[in-house]
Amino acid sequence: MHTRLSSAVITLVTGITAVVGMPTSASAQEDTVPAWVPCRHTLPSCVSKTLGALKLEPGESIDVDGRLDEALWDRAAFTSDFTQREPDPGAPPTERTEIAFVYTETALYVGARMYSQDPSQIRAILARRDDGGDSERIIVNIDSYQNRRTYYSIAVTAAGSRLDWYTGEDANNFRERDYSWNPLWEAGAVIDSLGWTAELEIPFSQLRFNEGETLAFGVNINRYIPSKNEDIYWIAVPRDEAGWTSWFGDLEGLVGVRTRRPVELVPYVAGAVTTTSRSLFEEEDPFSSRNEFDGRAGADLKMGIGPSLTLDATFNPDFGQVEADPAEVNLSAFPTFFPERRPFFVEGKELLESEGLFYSRRIGARPRGSVDADFVDYPRNTTILAAGKVTGRTPGGLSVGVLGAVTAEESAQTYDVETGSFGEARVQPSTVWAVASLKQEFGAEGSTAGVSGTGVRRNLGTRDELLFQLNREAYSGQADWNLRIAGGTYELRGLATGSYIAGTPEAIQRVQEFSAHYFQRPDADYVDY
Repeated sequence: MHTRLSSAVITLVTGITAVVGMPTSASAQEDTVPAWVPCRHTLPSCVSKTLGALKLEPGESIDVDGRLDEALWDRAAFTSDFTQREPDPGAPPTERTEIAFVYTETALYVGARMYSQDPSQIRAILARRDDGGDSERIIVNIDSYQNRRTYYSIAVTAAGSRLDWYTGEDANNFRERDYSWNPLWEAGAVIDSLGWTAELEIPFSQLRFNEGETLAFGVNINRYIPSKNEDIYWIAVPRDEAGWTSWFGDLEGLVGVRTRRPVELVPYVAGAVTTTSRSLFEEEDPFSSRNEFDGRAGADLKMGIGPSLTLDATFNPDFGQVEADPAEVNLSAFPTFFPERRPFFVEGKELLESEGLFYSRRIGARPRGSVDADFVDYPRNTTILAAGKVTGRTPGGLSVGVLGAVTAEESAQTYDVETGSFGEARVQPSTVWAVASLKQEFGAEGSTAGVSGTGVRRNLGTRDELLFQLNREAYSGQADWNLRIAGGTYELRGLATGSYIAGTPEAIQRVQEFSAHYFQRPDADYVDY
């Protein structure tokens, strides 16, 4: 058996940001109260901008239809303190916006009134989820852990279309958004003579946070007006400053919030019939015209482990209702990475992600073994027998993500035209998959340090043909850090990564010659091949 140990790769990136305070005018009167200015919460002198939330009385409820016609909204404290970020940074908005928060023990409600001087100019294009198009929208950003790094975004357009995504690492750009986060929440929007209104209901069970008698979330609100190309914010982060979540204000005074953490067991039974037309295949193909019957049963389990961690498990999962991947023609030398849409792997995946180590779509993917025969009926995917994960964040700032899965052995059916015989060839051995990630937050500036690792082990026999196609084992590990100093003005980021694979010489050679490496190219005289 040959082994190969990749060298550790260390990358250091240093970012410099500057925070400039607003000087007090010398001509200002002594009793003038200085205006609040945006600031990073990593600075000791930063004073947070805050909002309150009204707790509903027993028996009060909200019909989430977007109309704001419940009497309770008259008692809510609406704020209209918004500032332009685009196109005229720091200027007052050209349109007035009012927003308020109310809540119950189980859900957070948002009511918003977006005024418009000409309601006929409001763009309201009905679109599918997570595709707002060019519609006007209101976006609520929630840092539920109040860690000044990560946040959830929930948005509704003037047409009532919903968008939601997750963003990590104190960032605000489209590349960092994870649209695979799809919580269960409701929203409504109505256009009227004054503009438009919206109501949002966000169950606390769809957010991750540390429980307590009194909670506070980091928050920021954004209204986008496409007819004017205008972006206004409750906290308008200066365009020349680094960071995003670290500038958020706070939603305070959430008392008596309860997230139910019962044991949920959801069994399922599913069946499918697949009919194939012979006209689409060669006449000699025995697999071209037949009816395939598939029946399966399984279950999903979810339960809380203490106040901060969640255990999820699935047995023989069925992902037949998951949205299919779009067709894509890849003419490059690199594989296509499709987004994860399977519910089990989506929830909490931000706690498992690392820099390029873990791609969950490999678990349960199409088998990788090749078969030499006249006609082959090849499995579309690998069966996941069972998978489990533990995710969460402790009150001490430790983020935990651990996942394990077992996939079944898969075989392809073959047919030999000359002999007229059917056969079977193994194309995927049973495999064990594992990934673990730990990240600790520390210091007033919100520095982090973490470790993560992945592992794959395939059950390959000593005379298995797959020995020459697949590696028996593959492991990787990573340490990363993000050190914030001088009140978060400077950041020192870095990571160290190592990997190890083991298999036969033929399997190792396939890895080296794969398009992601191309060790055989003439100019690669610096690698051992």
